[in-house]
Amino acid sequence: MSKKSSIPPHAHRIASVFVEDLFGLHTYDIKVGGPSGGPGPTMVVLYGENGTGKTTILQLVYHLLGKEDNRGHRTYLARIPFRRLRVTLDPPTTIEAYRTGPDLVGSYRLRINRGNTVLAEAEAIVDPNFAVRNA
Repeated sequence: MSKKSSIPPHAHRIASVFVEDLFGLHTYDIKVGGPSGGPGPTMVVLYGENGTGKTTILQLVYHLLGKEDNRGHRTYLARIPFRRLRVTLDPPTTIEAYRTGPDLVGSYRLRINRGNTVLAEAEAIVDPNFAVRNA
């Protein structure tokens, strides 16, 4: 007897999380795929030394994927030092926040891709308090 998944068929699973230059020190490439590239596990454990970014990675993913307005999601991303944050979902969709200049905090670009097609792209511009305002 096969066990049915409790995840709705329209839901996306996180397949990988990539964070470059977190705090200007750490780069992580976390793969969550299953055997032979199939669906990954429903639970992943992050472990490591104190202060290496485990909680920050989880918060970055939460705020990158957060869809609610006026909850501080974009401002949180502006205030955390990183070069690139990319979450790849299964079915394949990539949500990414990245900075192209020398600064690891402040304004950044957001992009959503499905395969090689860019679905949306925007710039999150900060005010002097590093807050991102909705247009």
